[in-house]
Amino acid sequence: MKKKPLITLFLFLVLGVFILMKAPMSSSGVITEKGDDLSYSQSTLPAKTRDIASIMGPSKKGIISSIKNIERCLVESCSYPDNDSREYELSVYRDLNKKIINLYRIVLDDGVEAEAISKLARHYLTFEDGYVKEGALNLMSTQPPSMLSFNALKKNVFKFHDPLIAQQGMAELLKYRKHYPSEVTSVLVDVLRTGGISVREAVSKDLASFITAKNLPKFISVRSRYQSGSVVYRLISMAIVEFGHR
Repeated sequence: MKKKPLITLFLFLVLGVFILMKAPMSSSGVITEKGDDLSYSQSTLPAKTRDIASIMGPSKKGIISSIKNIERCLVESCSYPDNDSREYELSVYRDLNKKIINLYRIVLDDGVEAEAISKLARHYLTFEDGYVKEGALNLMSTQPPSMLSFNALKKNVFKFHDPLIAQQGMAELLKYRKHYPSEVTSVLVDVLRTGGISVREAVSKDLASFITAKNLPKFISVRSRYQSGSVVYRLISMAIVEFGHR
């Protein structure tokens, strides 16, 4: 007679295991209601892995389409002034800038971080136009640092001829001081050696924030390439003095 409780307990244990095996599980391993979808959907993925359209939501994702539509005008004929090809391109680039800035404000206000946004910023950073690069840098400023974005800055900002874009790029480069210190130093030294004069001056103005005890000798060395009365020489010297006061 004493065996019956043991048999009953065993049956309950078997039944419990069977129920657990049949119950749907969420991605976190928690038992969910029967109707839950076990696959990862766009709505359950973290924002960093989702596409822009799904991140922005139906009320705002039209901005992405409008940006792409304007970009297509660079290869298709659209209703922009076309007295000459340069006037047409400038009009398209200005409109691209406006739309990208609109997207930047939305992303900034909503606090969205997503690789899809960084990728879009890198794409427009490749355009050989200051208006578009300005918008792309604003958009990039909302996102966390990555090696892909750093390489985009190196190639498409600090090798560009516009000092205003270089100055804006310096603000973005600040995010990378701790992540890639030697790479950042190499970019700045390279600009000070080979960049256009106006770009070198723009970089020199904001150099103090990048100088450390470790890379100081490199900036002293690159300063020696300039005459003591030159603008770049004076700006590098001021940056070194400012570093010494920190």
